[in-house]
Amino acid sequence: MNMLRRQSRTIGLLLIFSLMFLAGPVHNAQAAMIGAQTVIDTAKAEKAKTQINAFLAREDVQNTLTSMGISPDEAIKRAQSLSDSEAIAFADNMEKAPAGGSGLGVVVGAALFVFIVLLITDILGFTKVFSFTKSVR
Repeated sequence: MNMLRRQSRTIGLLLIFSLMFLAGPVHNAQAAMIGAQTVIDTAKAEKAKTQINAFLAREDVQNTLTSMGISPDEAIKRAQSLSDSEAIAFADNMEKAPAGGSGLGVVVGAALFVFIVLLITDILGFTKVFSFTKSVR
């Protein structure tokens, strides 16, 4: 009987300590709704990072980086460390840069500008380029 009391006391202490350790580090989980804008921004950032990585993987870009004294591996590491907003801004600038886009818009804009200038000078009577205009003079 004495032995049973000693064992029950030991077992009881072990149970008390084990329950204390199990109950101690409990963390409450919190769930919240995420907004649609957050999901869209995350998708934009992933698309931008994929676009940057594809750009840096091109052979001509790597040759240009090497000629400028920049290691392509270092450039890739730096691109991977960009924040989401920086990656989006960089990808947008890559698309809008003249070397990365087509020059058609510039040519059309210049031609339109020259046409308007010649049209105005024809109307004012300084030149006679177009036959469909009548001079003010």
